[in-house]
Amino acid sequence: MSGGYTHTLQEIDEVLDGIRENLIKVLIVGIIGTIVGYAASFWLIEAIEMEALRMVGDKVEIIQTEPLEVILLQIKISVIIGFLIALPLIAYYLYNSIDDRIERFDLNINLTKSQILLTGLASVLLFVGGVLYAFYIMMPLTFRVLVLMTEWVDPGIGMRYTISSFMNLVLLFILAFGLAFQLPVVLNLSIRSGLVSYEYVKSKRKAAYLIIIIVAAAASEPTFVTQVLIAVPLIFFFEVSLVWAKFSQRRARKKEMKKRAKEEKKSKNKNS
Repeated sequence: MSGGYTHTLQEIDEVLDGIRENLIKVLIVGIIGTIVGYAASFWLIEAIEMEALRMVGDKVEIIQTEPLEVILLQIKISVIIGFLIALPLIAYYLYNSIDDRIERFDLNINLTKSQILLTGLASVLLFVGGVLYAFYIMMPLTFRVLVLMTEWVDPGIGMRYTISSFMNLVLLFILAFGLAFQLPVVLNLSIRSGLVSYEYVKSKRKAAYLIIIIVAAAASEPTFVTQVLIAVPLIFFFEVSLVWAKFSQRRARKKEMKKRAKEEKKSKNKNS
């Protein structure tokens, strides 16, 4: 048991060597990306503010309460951008490290190397889709709903956010939807790895819908419109996940059957 555990740690250490050997290159790209991110942060903060508040006009005010608040926010954004720019390079070196060793990993997920790349690409595209959905649809609508609810309570009450709290809210919202859109990938890998079966997930569809509706209600203002805009894409991606998982499971079973047939044929040839 301990020997297998030690072997697994050695395998992981070998994979991480692929990044450590190229750490200087990753750091250089990250630093360049951070510098570019800082230069872009001036425009980015203004663009995010304008887009998120485009449905409310001047009914929401963004203020600065601390001397270094904007500067610290720009540094935070630039570091995030630098990391995102360096991330493809990290993934490239990581894949090169796994490429020669992937056959030795007993991950039980029935994925070839090309399928791993496609899954990674799908994950990135889904994350970007979630970010765009949150930024261009959910955020403007959410602030619009907040303003309407505030005016309904008292038309004389104004809404103010500090620049840091406003940006943190926007970034949290964007990150939440980016991760939520990963549902097809997570569910597909869970079924492939044997954690759950396609039949079991399908049988729990009604329960999944109920959970999604509860999450949508908890993550949004208590209005029907925002709850629908959160719940509908999650339900859609749940169904996409089921179709994807069913197709993948069927291919995996066919592959396993062919493998068994070849082994049985070899065994019969040896016996004869």
